Amino acid sequence: MSLPAAAGAEPAQNGAQSGRGLVRAAGRALAAALLAVVCVGAWGAALLPLAEHAVITSPPDVPRPVAPIFPLLRDARPVRLTVTEAWRKLPLEVEADDVRRDPTLWNRMNFDDWDRVPQPLRGEGLDRLVARYARAVSGPEVWQAMTPEAWDVVPQPVRAMAFLRIAEYWAGQREVGTAWGLDPREAGDTLAALVMVESWFEHRAATVDVNGNRDLGLAQASD
Repeated sequence: MSLPAAAGAEPAQNGAQSGRGLVRAAGRALAAALLAVVCVGAWGAALLPLAEHAVITSPPDVPRPVAPIFPLLRDARPVRLTVTEAWRKLPLEVEADDVRRDPTLWNRMNFDDWDRVPQPLRGEGLDRLVARYARAVSGPEVWQAMTPEAWDVVPQPVRAMAFLRIAEYWAGQREVGTAWGLDPREAGDTLAALVMVESWFEHRAATVDVNGNRDLGLAQASD
């Protein structure tokens, strides 16, 4: 009776051994899978700098340039006007903001050139011009330090204002005209009118008459 029992126990033992074998095999497979993951991760970490380097050295995707804001705010409307070059009037087309802000343009424009600029643009440009060069009109301390080259860069409207004040100041200081019974203010007005007629406030004005004599400067004094 004991033999059948012993014989029946052998399949059970074989089954337990087989189960343990399957567990070991599964453990080895899991360990191999984990090792593969670790190896792949290690290789990935090693290759990552190369991948980043490849991205850097590849042709970049350059975005389209964004238009700056300032040009969008600029008043680019065309304005037709004239400038004065060597006493000649030359037609010119500029942008509206050039009339408002460009000192190079201002220095080429005389009174009658400004008269051709439509309002309110003319007033805006002249307001900025006068504000920028107001120091030239400020007083004798500045005038005494001014050279012909310094006056060259002062636009004619402000230069005229300064010369009118200089004539008034000089006539008052020197009491010009008192010998003929003239009030200093009247003498200053007369000097200013003389400068306006003779040179139109151009300190570098030069004229040669038929005899070859030269008249120079604001009052066109003969050499």
